[in-house]
Amino acid sequence: MQDDMPLPKEKPKDKFEEFVRELPFCRTYIERFKKLALEAHVACGSQNYVTVEELAKVLTTPAWEGLKDPESKICKVLLSPAFCKEEGKIRLMPLSCMALLCCQGNAQVKSVTFYETLQEGQFEGHDFIGANDKDFILAFRHLCSLSTLHLYDWAKQIDGLESPLRDDQK
Repeated sequence: MQDDMPLPKEKPKDKFEEFVRELPFCRTYIERFKKLALEAHVACGSQNYVTVEELAKVLTTPAWEGLKDPESKICKVLLSPAFCKEEGKIRLMPLSCMALLCCQGNAQVKSVTFYETLQEGQFEGHDFIGANDKDFILAFRHLCSLSTLHLYDWAKQIDGLESPLRDDQK
């Protein structure tokens, strides 16, 4: 059986960091997440997506129990437009970016994950990456929007938290 990792000992800096810490990514080591997400990806026919149902089959720790409840915070986040363009199909690029932002792991492991993310938006790919890789801008946009705009939207829609950004700043 897999174990959940403990949350970081430092207190959250604000209510938005607390919101993120309630997501199971923060209780998961990034290499384990990559491996299990790849299993879900293969189970979905190796398309450019995974489903909540397939993730629930491989992410089986108590932290990820919410994948079985469509009203849970993790399901609402994963099924939001930030991850899904088609209903129920969680795209790999934003999922990998969320793992980069929230899963536990050292800089070396996260840099390898970022490299792999740039390889056609999946967890596996080519041996080399060009300086002008076509996925870099997309990945960077995902990293920025997941950590700000989408986070504020989720926190408002799910927990009723007010965004620190005004509408004209979004």
